[in-house]
This record gives sequence, C-alpha cells and structure tokens, in this order.
Amino acid sequence: MRELNRALLTQFLSDLQQSSMAQACFNFSEISEVNYMQVNERWADDCIDEELRKVLRKSLHGQHLSVDLTAHMDYFFNTRGCDVTSENPFNVPQKYPALLYKVSGSPCQNFSSPAKDIRSTSSGGVTLLMKHQ
Repeated sequence: MRELNRALLTQFLSDLQQSSMAQACFNFSEISEVNYMQVNERWADDCIDEELRKVLRKSLHGQHLSVDLTAHMDYFFNTRGCDVTSENPFNVPQKYPALLYKVSGSPCQNFSSPAKDIRSTSSGGVTLLMKHQ
C-alpha cells in the first residue's frame, strides 16, 4: 500500500508540474490502475512532503481536492520515513488553508465524477474537507 501511495502521489505531483491544479486533480480521479513500470521515478519522501505542503498552503487548491486525493495525502503524512521530521499538516490544518477550503452549494458541483468526490462534512450549505478544531 505504501508503494502504491507513493506512485500515485508522484504521478499527481508530476502532472501538477506540467498542468493546472484542476487538471492534475482530474487526472488523479481518472486513475483506475497503476502500472509501476509507467512511473519512471518515485520521489523521495522529503520531496513529496515539500511539494504537497506547497499544494496545501494555497487555499484555492482546496476547491479541487477530492476525498480520495486528500486520503492519499493523509496516508503519506502518516507513513513518511523516519528521517522526515516536519509536522503533519492534518494535525495543524489552520496552517494549510486548502484543507479548510469552504465549498458552497453541492459538494460535487466542481467535479466530473460525483460518486468519487463526496466531501467529509457538511452543514448549512457549506462543505469542508476538514473541520478546524
């Protein structure tokens, strides 16, 4: 599972370097299987860590994050190598605005595949990826 997680995040971050956040998230949502041979390189944990933090620091990126992608990010931050000592963004979401992005209206309106992108919490017409505690 750990290798699959790293392969998926490497692909997502590679796509992000070559296209927009919306396109990289869409590509991630369309992955049905991973061919490890197609992943030319798997980034080291410290590199993935740094790049994901860049994504999570921009509030507007939150509008594109699906529950699946967010879960892969969370799994990554909980299974990093021991040599990566930075704090887990999911433990301090107030420092990472994308995790607190408020989506108005239907939680699935910004996505092409509603069945895959149901958000985690909802109240009063506003949906959040995480609740700030």
